[in-house]
Amino acid sequence: MRKLRTLTGMLLLGILLMIYGTPAVAGDILDWGMMAAVPENEFMVRGINGGGAPWVVDVAKGSLSEDGDLEITVRGLVLRNTGQNPSANFRGVASCLAGGGEIVNVSTAAVLTDLTGDADIEEKLILPNPCFAPVILVVGASGNWFAVTGGGPGQEEAEVEEPEKGMIR
Repeated sequence: MRKLRTLTGMLLLGILLMIYGTPAVAGDILDWGMMAAVPENEFMVRGINGGGAPWVVDVAKGSLSEDGDLEITVRGLVLRNTGQNPSANFRGVASCLAGGGEIVNVSTAAVLTDLTGDADIEEKLILPNPCFAPVILVVGASGNWFAVTGGGPGQEEAEVEEPEKGMIR
């Protein structure tokens, strides 16, 4: 009798899923394995000034989903001349081209970082619709960008060891 009820429940669930469909899962609209740091000649990207001096980054990867989930892992984002990060925090910025080509920059909350320039940024953002040609930036406390999606000279895609779930950095 118990098996019959279980089978009946599974059959009913299957029928409901066929009728109403399954919930949509948002896919990534941008997935990257490298970022370029501010070069010798700093410049503005999507209305955001460069970090004021040349920066380097060891590892930077992440993804942005259709529903606004932004995840950035950055390791070794530091000033080229000192090898240290002077910014107390980093934020992620998703820069989209909205309707009519308007630039819309949406920022995460600040996450603490240290002299090594390591950070894990995870936040759900409210993106414009459409979010065309997204660019992701890592910005400091000043609001200037230190790293941007894409690769620059000498940048290679790298693997980074993920911290264990529940582990405090």
